[in-house]
Amino acid sequence: MADLGIPTAGDGLHVMSLNLQVHWDNPPHTWPERRQTVADLLRRARPHLIGTQEGLRHQVLDVEAALGEYGGGHGWIGEGREGGETASSWPSSTTAGA
Repeated sequence: MADLGIPTAGDGLHVMSLNLQVHWDNPPHTWPERRQTVADLLRRARPHLIGTQEGLRHQVLDVEAALGEYGGGHGWIGEGREGGETASSWPSSTTAGA
């Protein structure tokens, strides 16, 4: 295991649960203040499957962008309730057999 408990290559299926916490307007917990930290974590952790909670559509789109080239094997499944929060799953097609 690497530091922070992030598995290294060959450790099997890597699943991540990530509460995006809705976009608050009160610092220091606004989404713009947290977005880069989430992006860095995803790029570093490189999970095969990501499950998110409390994500608004723009936050889910930011997660998609954060996955960048690595995220090419991911697609997200989920729908917000009444246009609001969504619980999304991000399976990677590159690990379907894992």
